Amino acid sequence: MLKLFKRLQHSIFPCHCVCCGKPTGFEIEVCDKCEQHLYYHTGKVCKGCARHISKCECRKMNRLFEGLSAPFEYKDSARKMILRAKNCRDYDAIRFIAKKMVRATFNVFPDIRFDCVCYVPSQDNETNQSRMIAEY
Repeated sequence: MLKLFKRLQHSIFPCHCVCCGKPTGFEIEVCDKCEQHLYYHTGKVCKGCARHISKCECRKMNRLFEGLSAPFEYKDSARKMILRAKNCRDYDAIRFIAKKMVRATFNVFPDIRFDCVCYVPSQDNETNQSRMIAEY
């Protein structure tokens, strides 16, 4: 029943690419063109800068945190997607980013059980995309 409702919803409001905004097929989140320019972090990733270990820029820096993770490099399609989430309040982009962040976090920190997810508050909580991602 839910799948039928989703199909009806997408026939009225078609799916769109979370990066460029162009219409896509049913339940396709990223168009083929943008997928080619979405650079996922793969392999061994540095917990300090979230880059591949061979591209790490922070090895000798003192950090005040345990580590961080990021699903993709901030360029090309990922940059467009983040700006859509931030400036256009694109909830599909926010959901996509949240799903990818969860997967990236568990890949980088497989032995840690997280109790909660928090966000950095801002003066304007209405458009705080980190809050929207954390709430998802």
